[in-house]
Amino acid sequence: MLIRYPLFATLMLLATALQADAMEDAAGVYSEGNYAKAYPMLHTLAKKGQDEAQFYIGAMLVDGLGVDADPKKGVYWLNQAVNQEHAEAAIMLSKMYLSGRGVAMNVDKGIHYMELGESFKSEDEKEDCE
Repeated sequence: MLIRYPLFATLMLLATALQADAMEDAAGVYSEGNYAKAYPMLHTLAKKGQDEAQFYIGAMLVDGLGVDADPKKGVYWLNQAVNQEHAEAAIMLSKMYLSGRGVAMNVDKGIHYMELGESFKSEDEKEDCE
């Protein structure tokens, strides 16, 4: 019975490493501008809860990169990333609400998401902004 737990832990570490490799591959395809190819790769990872993939999918849907623009779905995925304390997703939502881009303008929500985004940043990121 005790052997199962180390095996489970090893399998979880392996799964995490594989997911990280998949995210790196998908981000590379995205950065090359091949959005149509990156979307399904990222969407698979986003559905598995990968916050960076959720951010990318949200941004792609908002901006129509590789897919038809669908701000409502984009906001859904950005919120999924925010729920995992993804700073860039919160800041993107803030800008959307403050400008009314893809959503109804709402200054209170814009400020809320900006404050969340700032609170999610690491100390190094905060120092870079000063």
